[in-house]
Amino acid sequence: MKSRWILVLGVALLCAQPFVAQEDAPTPADETEAARQDDAAEGEAGKKKIQNGLYVEVGVGTASMDPLDTTLRKSSSALALNSIEFEDMDYGRAVIGWRLPGNKGRFRLIWEGFTETGYNFNSTGRLRDLGSTVPVDPVTQQSALIGEGLDWWNIEVIDGAMTVTEAPPVWTFADDADGDNTIERSEVTYPSVTFSNSLNIAADLENRVQIADIVFGREFGPRRFEGVWWGGLRYFAYEGTLLQGAWLHGSRDQYTDGVLLPLIHATQKSSGYGPTGSLGFQVNFFEKRFQLFASGKFAFTMSNIETDTGTFFSLTNGFDNSTTFTAPARLQAERSRTSWHTHVEGGMRLTLKNGLGLEIAYYKGGFLDAVITPTEIRIPQSAGNIPNGTTGFFATQDLKFDGWRSSLSFQF
Repeated sequence: MKSRWILVLGVALLCAQPFVAQEDAPTPADETEAARQDDAAEGEAGKKKIQNGLYVEVGVGTASMDPLDTTLRKSSSALALNSIEFEDMDYGRAVIGWRLPGNKGRFRLIWEGFTETGYNFNSTGRLRDLGSTVPVDPVTQQSALIGEGLDWWNIEVIDGAMTVTEAPPVWTFADDADGDNTIERSEVTYPSVTFSNSLNIAADLENRVQIADIVFGREFGPRRFEGVWWGGLRYFAYEGTLLQGAWLHGSRDQYTDGVLLPLIHATQKSSGYGPTGSLGFQVNFFEKRFQLFASGKFAFTMSNIETDTGTFFSLTNGFDNSTTFTAPARLQAERSRTSWHTHVEGGMRLTLKNGLGLEIAYYKGGFLDAVITPTEIRIPQSAGNIPNGTTGFFATQDLKFDGWRSSLSFQF
């Protein structure tokens, strides 16, 4: 009996020995090192994949904005020709993005801004009036006709320094060069300046434009000549102040001289959002280390535009025409509408081996219907009309920019 169990136990031990040896057998040193290197390579690859996705860019530049026409008409015979220009504006740019592996595209969040650094405002008051009895032709005994508005005053503001000059026009039949019995601007003279004054107003009107785009894009086409497209969403915001001169007396020639009646300050606020996209091309040299590029960009936004002059005053005659009354006024308007943004640019890029890049470009663009200003004003003509208040008509205008920019980028 014992010999039977001894035989069974011996057979069992012999069968179990290969499995025990396989379980406890040590791993060769060369295989362990190879596995360790594979794990390290996978870790480095994953780490490198994360690092190489991040993209950052910062840029600066200058911009000039086309003059804005802020002309304000009081009546068919009285208007103020106004123009404001921002010749020098600062431009800033910041970008953060992510490049997908395998050339599958790129995401970018782009911020761009324009800020005023100085302005030039000019206003000329025109009136179909000589301010005195119109001359009578001694031969025909007919009064001369006033064919067009005559310049009466001029206001110039440069970075807050305001100069006002008043010079009433003078005309006689001896000045009638074409003999048509009509007074024209080219025929009047200004023998003397009756009023001149220098004043100071705000040196910074705080005009600012900001754009924020979140986009996705890819490159396509052959290796040397590549196309590039981007698409996404845009947010746009503008705020600031625009100046306006005006005739502000119901029946006489009193205007915004800066002493009795200040210039009208129409504050602006505009914002919108909508889809944006761009299409461009680039020519690659030296394995994409140097590129020449050009692109066109657009955006279609739902915009809200507001303007508010704040409280100002107009003047009108009293009930017996021997006194003058002040009439408080305020012009406000708000519009909701669609707006187009356009932008074209071209330039060059230089990319170094370590991922550092330099970009220089010239750009030109516009934000259509981004500003709303009063174009006509209706003020009380007499003291009895003061309760009726002041009303106005408004029109939208475009903001148009052009300038140069440069930026540094780094692709991690």
